[in-house]
Amino acid sequence: MKFKDLFFCLLRNEICGTKIEFNSDINYDAEMLYKLSKAHDLAHLIGDALLRNNILPKDDKWAEKFKEEQRLAVYREMQMSSVIEIIRGLFQENRIKFMLLKGAVMRNFYPETWQRTSCDIDVLVKEEDLSKAVSVLVDAGFTTDGLKEYHDVSLYYGNVHLELHYNVMESIPTMDRLLTKIWDYTIGVGGFEFKETPQYFVFHHIAHMSYHCMTGGCGVRPFIDLFILRNKCFYDEQKLIQLLKTCGLLRFYNGILELIGVWFNDNKHSEMSAVVEKYILSGGAYGCPKNSHKLKIAHNKSKILYILRLIFLPYKNMCAAYPILYKHKLLLPFCYIHRLFSKLFGRKSKRAKKNLHNILSNDKTTIDAADKILTYLGLPTEKI
Repeated sequence: MKFKDLFFCLLRNEICGTKIEFNSDINYDAEMLYKLSKAHDLAHLIGDALLRNNILPKDDKWAEKFKEEQRLAVYREMQMSSVIEIIRGLFQENRIKFMLLKGAVMRNFYPETWQRTSCDIDVLVKEEDLSKAVSVLVDAGFTTDGLKEYHDVSLYYGNVHLELHYNVMESIPTMDRLLTKIWDYTIGVGGFEFKETPQYFVFHHIAHMSYHCMTGGCGVRPFIDLFILRNKCFYDEQKLIQLLKTCGLLRFYNGILELIGVWFNDNKHSEMSAVVEKYILSGGAYGCPKNSHKLKIAHNKSKILYILRLIFLPYKNMCAAYPILYKHKLLLPFCYIHRLFSKLFGRKSKRAKKNLHNILSNDKTTIDAADKILTYLGLPTEKI
């Protein structure tokens, strides 16, 4: 059996309880299976399914790696749960309105919470409460550099990363029109804790998926999330569709549902679902630069135009890199020159040259396939 087919067979067994139709004598490429599942942060699920079905790799090295991933996921979940309760207690005590986002919520829909891993905890507070929230957390032992990013401040409690959001925008106008209204789509949980309405939670999930797809891929995990939410009848699909239409995400939603049908309902691939599958699997859990370049070249219809667009960023983006431009716009040409030379000869020049090589190495076949993905999924192109 091909390792990719085994990968999805094991995921179905782990998440849905679907019976595995082979015996313990099955032969498969354990290294390839591990690398694919690890790249998508799903090795703990695959390892658990292998262990329960008594089909761990015959090679002790890879068998131990899978078992270690499962143990590590349980340990990470214990840490995350502990820190979430600390945050919840602090914000309730200090009367700060907040809501948990993304994986911190999604984990509760899985058969067991450790099965839904996350690299961090996402929590939203109102922007006017941000300084107070950071101060409360720091006083309780969290550490931070205090840097206010585009939509969050990063804090750490031991080795657990907290992204304290004050907005959930993606810098994509069609989506941000609705993402800026997140507090209008909330339900009180108790005290000062709130949660997104079911339809908005799923809309937010899909919007974030589309953002990552535009920037190199979103991994398999968000597809599992949506499959679980649909199976649990968590949301009203017609109400969700209205939200998606508002932001131009309906075609994207239909495209990912087709792939979910292939991966978890044993449907047959269409020509386009096979193309999108290759794109998703090759990008890993958070996408990759090569995939990102493919889509952006396809959108710009030219490698040269895309390279020029990377160098000559819009004024708003240049202001973020060169704050002096807010007051002295006339310096923009000089900042472009500085940016060009720093990319070519600065400390990050190796990465810039590697990106340039990746861009130029894309052939017509690759770009045409990327163009098909853009069209098929209807991905918003403002960010690209």
